[in-house]
Amino acid sequence: MQVSTSSDADSGLVAITLADEQGHAVRSRVMSADVAERVGYLFLGIAVAARARGERIAYIDLDEVVAAAESD
Repeated sequence: MQVSTSSDADSGLVAITLADEQGHAVRSRVMSADVAERVGYLFLGIAVAARARGERIAYIDLDEVVAAAESD
């Protein structure tokens, strides 16, 4: 999966989009910039933990990560 972001400076909103191998959007979520920053750190933490366990692929559910970031 590919991850891309886009932002709107006037509103302070950020869109995070997951795309498949062909570049088609699979899932997209819009959130505030501070939540998007926390999402990025959570993604990184999940990937680092998976690598430490010797896993080559980490399953990350965008909705779960966004919900966790919004609850902080």
